[in-house]
Amino acid sequence: SFDKDRRNVGRASAGMQFQIPLDSTTGEAELMLVSPADQARVGIAYPAPASTSCGAGEYIDETSVKEGISLLERKCSKCPVDTFQPSTNNDFGCRACPEGSGTAGDTGADVCVAMDENLVPQGMITFGCVIVGVNFLLAITFAAWTIKYRNDPVVRLGQKEFLLLLCCGSFLSSSSIIPLSLQAGIFDDDAAKAASAACTAVPWLYSTGWILQYSSLFAKSFRMRQVMKATRRMRQVKVTAKQTLLFVLAALMLNYAIIIPWTVIDPYTWERVELGVTVDKDAGVITYESVGNCSSEHLGAWLGSMLGYHLCIMLATNWILWTLRFMNDRYQESKYVTLASLFACEFLLMGVPIMIAVGDSSQLRYIVLVLIIAFSDMG
Repeated sequence: SFDKDRRNVGRASAGMQFQIPLDSTTGEAELMLVSPADQARVGIAYPAPASTSCGAGEYIDETSVKEGISLLERKCSKCPVDTFQPSTNNDFGCRACPEGSGTAGDTGADVCVAMDENLVPQGMITFGCVIVGVNFLLAITFAAWTIKYRNDPVVRLGQKEFLLLLCCGSFLSSSSIIPLSLQAGIFDDDAAKAASAACTAVPWLYSTGWILQYSSLFAKSFRMRQVMKATRRMRQVKVTAKQTLLFVLAALMLNYAIIIPWTVIDPYTWERVELGVTVDKDAGVITYESVGNCSSEHLGAWLGSMLGYHLCIMLATNWILWTLRFMNDRYQESKYVTLASLFACEFLLMGVPIMIAVGDSSQLRYIVLVLIIAFSDMG
């Protein structure tokens, strides 16, 4: 028989059906064993929930619930990009990935992934570029002043050729900060290639600039020493700038004897090292931490060779200046060069332990390197 709404209230077999119980206070539907009479009286649950739960990375698709022809068919869909479901569920949607994480373009994720690349902040890179700009301005200004007043007695005594080499060396050495400022993310292959090329350029720029500065000081001081020795022996001697420039060329060739094999055998390139994995179960995020920097397999050996050679030139330069200490300050610069050498040594002695202490912190390592290079050139 049927009621006035043409619902079947007669005798029929009972069945399972999602219904909202008459005594429900929440309005949630439940899968119940109901009689035809109960089916006629209780409210209809719409949209009807799926009969089975969805697994991790899935959710109940409301469209399938509405349009599905069978209550018992599976009505689950994969979570969209940058959303996830960590476990079995009966939800009509997925959880959005926390800020800074995602699913790398994949669907059906049961967890979000975050990449902590430890990149140097843009503010620090801007600071490094400002330091480079200041050193460039100083080098160009002093070079222009030297050229303008090249016939002045003070400039002629200072030997303008070597003064210009000092400015050029400072310019080149400071420019090594620019390639140090390049970096690359995990998935940025083009930037990684550019960063590797920049890393390779760093030792060339820095060492060439440093050698030009100290070898020019060595050459001009050696020239002055030869003149002083001849004067003591009451002899006339002529030592031209071209002759002493051979010292600069020889110093550069010995420097490149270290840099060229380093570049060919064990190039200084950009590398990214994985530091560890952190799992945040509450947030549903796995964080992969890594750090990128310039590195070589035998970096310590190459740096040790280069810095040892630079130290020898520094000591030789200061030794020659020590032999000239009794000359009038107008003709030699032993006091100033000694102070500059001590200044550079102080930064190296302080910088190396700090570099070791900062460990894998790319930000602190960048700042330390920028300050060492910049203040050594300023000195």
